[in-house]
Amino acid sequence: MKAIRVLVLFILALAMLPLPSEFYLWIRALVFVSALLCFWEEYKKGLSYSAILFLALMVLYNPFLQVHLREKAFWLVLDLASMLLFAYPWLKPFFKRSRAAEGN
Repeated sequence: MKAIRVLVLFILALAMLPLPSEFYLWIRALVFVSALLCFWEEYKKGLSYSAILFLALMVLYNPFLQVHLREKAFWLVLDLASMLLFAYPWLKPFFKRSRAAEGN
């Protein structure tokens, strides 16, 4: 699953570049499938916030019933937020350390 998450991080970073519209359809499909796999992995552990967030990503990046956000800036923010969600397993220790520091 780590390889899929790294691939999606790369794809979402690529999505921030000005590319022809055909590439964005492929990016949507790849992120959709990856979010589906991550959703299933999280759902097997129990319904959690991250499972629900991956479900929301599946809706946003659905290549069949597309959500059209006309402004590229909206997609940039969504791409960054999606990258954070996919990178959360690696970022989790940093969040725990910052919470522990706040408690002292």
